[in-house]
Amino acid sequence: MKKSLLACSSAFFIFFQFLFPQNSSAQFTVGAELRPRLELRNGYRTLPVDDPDKGKPAFFISQRSRISLGYIQKKFSLKVTFQDVRTWGDEELNQDVPSTGLHEAYGQIQFSDQTSLRIGRQEFVYDDERLLGNSNWGQQSKSFDAALFKYS
Repeated sequence: MKKSLLACSSAFFIFFQFLFPQNSSAQFTVGAELRPRLELRNGYRTLPVDDPDKGKPAFFISQRSRISLGYIQKKFSLKVTFQDVRTWGDEELNQDVPSTGLHEAYGQIQFSDQTSLRIGRQEFVYDDERLLGNSNWGQQSKSFDAALFKYS
């Protein structure tokens, strides 16, 4: 897993070194997020009961880890975000359970100062995020496969 992630990020960097000239003004970014969350559930989706055999509280820790790679140029930008979501102690030892996924992977072309087109897997964050948003309160969050045309 670590080797494939390192190989993918290295290939991403080398690809853009050859694709775009060295004298162009561009920025390569790397970001990371580690988000552990402790939860105590007592009466989850039901009312708590007084019977100790039926209403045992659940106590666990979940974690979200992300690594982001970005490339920004004047007319073109790319972003790739890998995500791993897991619950501590949920997997057996010495088991290779795949839990890493692709959260974001998109390219954006800036046609003019007013118009752009973004294509790929991306987060949508609009208004109060009730109808269309990334649901960042959940550990796995949400992303959408879409083409987004922006005009301002």
